[in-house]
Amino acid sequence: MEALQLYLLVLLSAGVGGQLQVSFFQIDYGVTESERERSVTILKEDVNVGSLTLRVVPLTFDQFFNGGNVLPDELMDRGLPDPAEFDAERRDFSNVIQMVTFPPSSTEELRNLNITVFDDLINEATEGYLLMLEVVEAMSDPQDIENLQFVNGGTSLIVILDNDDISLGFEQTQFTVREDSGPLSGVSVIKENAAITEQNLTFLLRSVDGTAMEGPDYQGTAGESFSFTLLPAEQSIPIPGISVVNDDIPEGEEQFLLQLSRPTGAPFDLGDSVAFINIVDDDIVVVGFERALYSVGEGDGVVEVCVVLDDAGEFSPGSIILNVVAVAGSAEATTDFIPPPFAVVAFPSPIEPFLRVCVNIQIQDDAQIEPTEEFELQLLPFPGVMLPPNVIRRPNTTTVRIIDNDVPPQPGNTTSCSVFDSLMVSPFQTSNSYSFSDTCEHFLVSSCSGLVEFAVTVDFLSANISNGRIGVRYGERRFVYQEDGTIDTRGEVPINIDGNTAEYEGQIFITEDANGIVLEFQSVGVEIFITGTAFEVNVNLFSPLGTTCGLCGTQEGVLLYSDQQTTADITDEAQVRGFVASHLVPARDHFLRGVRRECAVLTNDTLVGDPLYAVPFAEDGTSLCFEVHGAALQYFNLISDTCTNVNAFYAPVLLPNDGRNFVEQIGVRAVGSSGSCYNIRVYESVAEGFQCVATVDNATVGPGGVEVDGIRVRRIMDRVRISVPNCENVNLVMWVTCELRNGLRMLRFDVSRGLNLRPTAHGLIGQFWNIPIAYDPNSFNGTLSNGYDAARDVRIVTVSPVDGSPSRQFLAERRPRTWTKSPRTCLYAGNGQGGRSGAGQPDDSVIQGRYSDYAVSGLFQHEFRFAQFENDRCLQ
Repeated sequence: MEALQLYLLVLLSAGVGGQLQVSFFQIDYGVTESERERSVTILKEDVNVGSLTLRVVPLTFDQFFNGGNVLPDELMDRGLPDPAEFDAERRDFSNVIQMVTFPPSSTEELRNLNITVFDDLINEATEGYLLMLEVVEAMSDPQDIENLQFVNGGTSLIVILDNDDISLGFEQTQFTVREDSGPLSGVSVIKENAAITEQNLTFLLRSVDGTAMEGPDYQGTAGESFSFTLLPAEQSIPIPGISVVNDDIPEGEEQFLLQLSRPTGAPFDLGDSVAFINIVDDDIVVVGFERALYSVGEGDGVVEVCVVLDDAGEFSPGSIILNVVAVAGSAEATTDFIPPPFAVVAFPSPIEPFLRVCVNIQIQDDAQIEPTEEFELQLLPFPGVMLPPNVIRRPNTTTVRIIDNDVPPQPGNTTSCSVFDSLMVSPFQTSNSYSFSDTCEHFLVSSCSGLVEFAVTVDFLSANISNGRIGVRYGERRFVYQEDGTIDTRGEVPINIDGNTAEYEGQIFITEDANGIVLEFQSVGVEIFITGTAFEVNVNLFSPLGTTCGLCGTQEGVLLYSDQQTTADITDEAQVRGFVASHLVPARDHFLRGVRRECAVLTNDTLVGDPLYAVPFAEDGTSLCFEVHGAALQYFNLISDTCTNVNAFYAPVLLPNDGRNFVEQIGVRAVGSSGSCYNIRVYESVAEGFQCVATVDNATVGPGGVEVDGIRVRRIMDRVRISVPNCENVNLVMWVTCELRNGLRMLRFDVSRGLNLRPTAHGLIGQFWNIPIAYDPNSFNGTLSNGYDAARDVRIVTVSPVDGSPSRQFLAERRPRTWTKSPRTCLYAGNGQGGRSGAGQPDDSVIQGRYSDYAVSGLFQHEFRFAQFENDRCLQ
């Protein structure tokens, strides 16, 4: 501080002729990208008469010289670094013009201000830009303007020091190549933080034997040094000098690894330094049963079993001959099926890829009522015929399941389960009912034992029968009763149609009359009667289903969880809720609806402004795409569900705010399986190189992730995966990605699973889950206004909330891609987008209410106008 005071005294004593000298305290300032901000000082010598106001203008070198300005001699002699940039593609510094004012007769000689640089992930040379002082004449005294002299032209150089290292690593940690592929192709080293200038780099590569050995299986390297010139446009460097040896020996899959290392002092860091190379032997031929399980009705007569050969090769004629041998199980030979003496499977030569040969096994039809039975088939070499050594039998066994057809309808020997409007379920053998309020696909009736492939499932979007679907899964057959009252047989063709009855292979009958539709499955003794407002499932007491599971309970009237051990009291709402959740159909087995609205995406597009949202809502793949408006430095709710609340913190692109915002933080408040609540925060950490950082109740999530009380949070590179129970049997899975977009660091939010559970969810994006959304398939023919282009394909979109709120309509433009460039039809709607349903204000009929209705007071706060999160579920 004393040195600064002395310097000021010297300058003040040097004033000549009343000249008012102003300059930067230093002719240059250095700042690293990671610092982001640096304070610079403006020095005024002598006393100004009136008020003196100056602009501090950031300029690129081109802007400075194109304006006719001249560099000070000291900077000219020293030379300039590479030019920093500020344009639509790259921004290295903030170009915000700042003001400094010296009041009249001021004795204050210094003014400090902060300049801002942006930290990117690009390895680049030292760069610079210039600050230039200009007088604001309208805000300064004329006498001071006349006496003003800018020392060094009122110019200072800002030098930006880069903090990014190049990172080299394998593009993948696992590569698979064929034995006959020769030199490795597609195996490469990828660079991150790409350099913007050419650089000569050297890395070391070493191969290490695994089950594959150097020499007989591959040609490797024992630690050779590879030098190359890294060009700015390059994304990856092919691995040189490695090739696979092609032999004629059947060996199966083998593996070796490549190891990447960095010479001492090399100017780059290592990413994934080990890659496993899997060699697939091209000399192996795989032959096996086409399926692991075949189901056949007892009355079908025969079952066709097929063997497939899954490769190509050259063999002598007749060299691949196999025998299919039957082994009795619960199904007995001669009584239930006829074992063939020789079921020969022979493949010709030369062999074409993917050949298929089938044999028929005879099934015996008797009049005995019996459970589902099974026997096994084995694929064995034909006696006396040697298989070539490179032929592998896989799988070499399969199971045949015989479903009995001897259960005729017996009035008085059935038990019934009914479902009524408002989704009231009356289980088997009980006089009480319970409310089934959950959406998504659930088992209504199925066999607990799993021996019979039969299940009745239901799926509703709201609490009425007419807005739902009922399905039957019977072996490989699927029958779906749809909202329009028709039956989708999924390609099944009846063998006989008699009046109003369609017959399928003598076992399944569908009858339609004025009272409704009846589906009868004789082999399992199940009859389903469907009317407009209710349906009934009747199960014969002699049914081979055995003990039944599902929402209808057992045939004895017990509400049995899917674990087949826990029971629920029908009068206890909490127990019933758990019972219902246990019978949720796994997502992989869904078949009632072609599309369940998954994969909702909230992405940032700062060229437009606020984040953008896209969610599939129709079975044809159509998505609704609109802008999720917000306000800078405020919190807004994205999802408010019974047990999950998600908020976003909006940050401005520039200060002062120009109205463009992006998501800077995501906050999730979730109810765990035990009832405890957890706060999950995701943000981008400057200290960790702008990687995504997650915390659970303020504790940072480490490399191994956090798993507690049904909540799982994992950090994977620049993404964080969040899975929360949401009080359901299917978790709500969300992803947060930290990414660079349009030169800015920001967050992207995706929902990949579990958003199809409740139509009551709300929030800026949650309100579109599981509610009817429809659009007019024909183009809009009315008068367009508010900036629409009449040549575009405009549609009318209708959103119908299930909570009794009025439906709302808006216009949208139909285009072939979503925000994420996915090739899916997208209906663009809302302010500032292709369709403008409300001009001038960020409130339109796309969402319910106004955008301001979704503001919350903090990252984990849940209260707003349409809140659905039940905070009282949290244990105190």
